[in-house]
Amino acid sequence: MNNIFLILRNNIFKIIYVITYIIIFIILFSFGIKYSPDSDSYVNSWIIRSPIYPLFIDFFQLVFKNGFEMPLLIVQLFLGLIGTFHVTKTINNLFTLNKWVLFGISLIIITPYLYVSQIGNEVLTEALTYPLFLLFISNILSGFFLRNNNKLYISAAILFLLILTRGQFLFIIPISILMMVYLAFKNNSIKKYGLIIIVFFLIPFVSNFVDKTYHRIRFGYLVSTPWTGIHTATLPFFVSDEEDYKIFKIKQEQDYFKYIYSELTNAGLTLNEYKKTNPDRGYSFYAKNSTAIANFTIDAKGRQFLKIDDLNFSFISNDRMNRNITVPLIKNNLKDWFKFYIMNIVAGIGHERLLFLYPIFLLFSILRLIRSEDRLAVFIVICFLMSLSNISIVALVQPLTFYRYTTYCDFLIYTSFILLLTRVFENKSENS
Repeated sequence: MNNIFLILRNNIFKIIYVITYIIIFIILFSFGIKYSPDSDSYVNSWIIRSPIYPLFIDFFQLVFKNGFEMPLLIVQLFLGLIGTFHVTKTINNLFTLNKWVLFGISLIIITPYLYVSQIGNEVLTEALTYPLFLLFISNILSGFFLRNNNKLYISAAILFLLILTRGQFLFIIPISILMMVYLAFKNNSIKKYGLIIIVFFLIPFVSNFVDKTYHRIRFGYLVSTPWTGIHTATLPFFVSDEEDYKIFKIKQEQDYFKYIYSELTNAGLTLNEYKKTNPDRGYSFYAKNSTAIANFTIDAKGRQFLKIDDLNFSFISNDRMNRNITVPLIKNNLKDWFKFYIMNIVAGIGHERLLFLYPIFLLFSILRLIRSEDRLAVFIVICFLMSLSNISIVALVQPLTFYRYTTYCDFLIYTSFILLLTRVFENKSENS
């Protein structure tokens, strides 16, 4: 009996850790699978979705038929636990933290499974991309700090899957290349890191080719996922003026703009209409109604205007139309567009209260890095650059008042703060 108590006392942390995550898994599993308005487009593999998640669901439907939901839920939750474990382990390998601090970080990492969206229970790409992102972070940080090229290649492979699941993850490419260039410079070995730099550089092109090939095989059209154009046009349409049709030289583009702008005006979904009765900037209104502008007007009404019977080709044509008119609209309304784009970024950072915290914290870490190659400073710089890069790319197409678009990098920021505070307390203890 004494031996049992001794074993329990010596392993109390591991026991609490395991029990906590078993309870979390059981609770989340009890909530069951959850469907959102976008879920059907993944379950039934619409042409507007990137390949990986629909294929992921296809596998479960093929194996488990109509009973695919529970196995899908179990795997999605299990992947989250695996991703959380790997990132936690990596952080500990890099910084050797107090086990309770590490436990707290692990709870922060798994928060998206518990808070608001419960991403592991949703039939949405986040259920797959978040654990993949955790595995990517684990491998690229291990490869970067521990000079392990195999980990870097694994991270590149995971990033390839991430981009084929959600194009948003293109934001990682410039940061990853910058990290590889830094390694080549610090180790004075372009030969050692040249190939991995090329691999990361080629990922967007190869993933685009695979995306087009998937759509050609499955739907008969050699196109990249036809959905981005709808969302990149949302903000330009919102800030545009009635006379902007004159900037287009092609009559169909002029008529398309007139039709969509008229629909938006009638629904009161333009900045001009909003300003008639409201004195404020209109950002909250835009953020609240961006889905109505994009999905219910530009998408639905745009396809209605084009009058194409083939549903898949109507998505392609409408997306192509919006890709063509977006840049001219931005140029013609650059001041208002840029103002709302910056407000998107501010919202993604955490509104005005945190606006200056990001650059100040990032500048502090860069200065620390210049003075001495401090691992924590490098880690913080990477985390903040990833977060800002994510926010900057998503802000082009979405108002960042939706938690689902920024959730990926949030844990990196919180972890940076925790690691910095831990370093401060450690230094105080040593000096006391």
